[in-house]
Amino acid sequence: MTSLEGRVATFNAASHMNDNYGRYMTLGIGAYSHVFLHRASDLAIKVTEKSDQAGIDYYSFIMNNDFDNPYYPRIYKTFETSNSIIYYIERLRDFSYYSETSDTISPFIDNCSDYLFSAGQKDYLDDPKLRDALDSIWLIKQEGNHAWDFHPRNIMFRDEKTPVITDPLS
Repeated sequence: MTSLEGRVATFNAASHMNDNYGRYMTLGIGAYSHVFLHRASDLAIKVTEKSDQAGIDYYSFIMNNDFDNPYYPRIYKTFETSNSIIYYIERLRDFSYYSETSDTISPFIDNCSDYLFSAGQKDYLDDPKLRDALDSIWLIKQEGNHAWDFHPRNIMFRDEKTPVITDPLS
């Protein structure tokens, strides 16, 4: 299956969820994923193409290591279709939802990017959980030969003060 065929299949699955069930509302569309809100709960459903190996590696790492790290999204359930992997995750919000976070997103990304691009050689990050998360992301990138995709649209917020790194690699 080509990447285009995978995108069409993912889009068709996503459209099917909206058209046939009506319980879902689109929250976001990325290059390889669609994210929906389940209207009857506070769950988000991320439908990811199987061709998104970087995203699959990142989410698999989180699920397999059972981390209680506030910088990772909480993943409650996952299953596969022929073309997609579907993750039931916590609902997160874009930084623009919280007016106070607009001032903190740029320094957060700058600090994280400095740390990641130095391969963890900087020691100014005070939060050990953030260092652990960034070290793990760096290792996933190296092991999978992935590219960085670390920017404001891939950082969501659990609440006004807790950034969550949702999709740091491509």
